This record gives sequence, structure tokens and C-alpha cells, in this order.
Amino acid sequence: GGGGAGSSSGPASLHKLKYSREHEALSVELLHAAGAAAAAANGTPSPPWMLFQPLFKAPAGPPFDHCDVSFSNSYVDFLLLRFVSGGGGAVVAELTVIDAKATGKVKVGAMVQVAYYALLLETLIATDPRLAGVRRHLRLARHGGVWLYGEAAPAPFLLREVRDKVDAFLR
Repeated sequence: GGGGAGSSSGPASLHKLKYSREHEALSVELLHAAGAAAAAANGTPSPPWMLFQPLFKAPAGPPFDHCDVSFSNSYVDFLLLRFVSGGGGAVVAELTVIDAKATGKVKVGAMVQVAYYALLLETLIATDPRLAGVRRHLRLARHGGVWLYGEAAPAPFLLREVRDKVDAFLR
């Protein structure tokens, strides 16, 4: 059997928890674990992690409560966590949001979706009390990615401009 988070058999699989209430809690727990790993790295970055379909819910508060839009659960296709230098010998877990699309071209809608997920993660990291002890060791990457059908790697794009437009829409 698959043990639950914290059991002696290791953390529960996100795949087995898909669409369950525990999925969101484990997703945040994995972010916490990444921050703790970065904090403990002592200047030596470790290999990257890839999370498949972590679930994040829009937190209460701005910008998610300032418009007449309701938000469903947000299943990020891929969340790449690279452990990189954060300056001064510190290591941070840099989070890159990647969405997979069954198309051969990056479309604006896919970039908006990635930017929304990035905004959600940025807000979650800044406000969720479960991440309070590690938030300084977590940061969003400057780029997001769209993984197109048949490609070997995601197509990167700068998040700032698209993210700012999503933020403005929500406000």
C-alpha cells in the first residue's frame, strides 16, 4: 500500500491522491519540504525536483477575492523546483510553472494559465502559514513554460508581462 505523508513508507503519491482533499495539503507539504531542503543545503544545490500535477487552491484575499470570478482547484501540470544560489551562500528552491498542451504552437491562453498559476503560487508562498518557516527559501522563476506536443522541452517565456496583466484583471 501507499503510506500517507509522514509514514515510514514515505510520502503518499500525488497520483494516488488526485482529486482528494489530501492532495492540496500534500502539495503544500512538498513545497515546504523543498524550502527546508534549500535551507539545509549549506550552499550546495541539490538535483532538481519535478512535481506532477500538484494542486493549489486560490487563497482567500487579494487578488483572488476582488472580482466576480470563481476559481476551481488549480492542477499545475508540472512544477520544476531547481535548487539555485540565492546569494550570500544561501540556496533557494526556484519554482518554474510548466503547462503541457497538445498543440504545436504556444498560444496566449496557455501563457495566461501559466501566469495565473505563478500568481497563485506567489500569493500562497507569501501568505500560507504552513510555509512560514521556509518562504524565504522559495522563489518563483522569471520564466514560465509551455510544453508543446512532441517537443523535448518546454518553450520558456518571461512571466512578468503576462502575470501583470492577469493580476490587473483580477483586481
